[in-house]
Amino acid sequence: MQGTTASGFVDFYESNRDSLPSTPINPSIKVIAPWRLSELYQRFQGRNDLLDYAAEKGIPVTSTKAKPYSMDDNFAHCSYGAGILEDPNVTPLKGLWTKTVSPLKAPDALLDITIHFEKGLPVKVATPEQTAAIPGYNSKTALRLA
Repeated sequence: MQGTTASGFVDFYESNRDSLPSTPINPSIKVIAPWRLSELYQRFQGRNDLLDYAAEKGIPVTSTKAKPYSMDDNFAHCSYGAGILEDPNVTPLKGLWTKTVSPLKAPDALLDITIHFEKGLPVKVATPEQTAAIPGYNSKTALRLA
């Protein structure tokens, strides 16, 4: 089940991205997309309705009415959506830097790194000054960053 909400309008790709890859492989797969179910989009008109429902049911969420955007964080990046973040004229908010730092606060120096992989998993990070194995990780374990 894909749980993303629409932000004003949803283009063809966004509204079909979950069914497009699966249908040719197995047409019997049923994709449940909440924004296509009338009983859901009629009940929940937007994020505020969803936030009210979560509060009423004691469902923990990171979004608030003051900060209604969502953060989808994974190993490679963190993506954000909704609210003021959709406006290209708005400067990125300070609290959104989870994987990097603001270029204004970054060191004014280059750093070359090489990430070594075994069977598709990262096992070592090397810089010109040092090479360090990632403790506890090898080709049979997943890399977890704190």
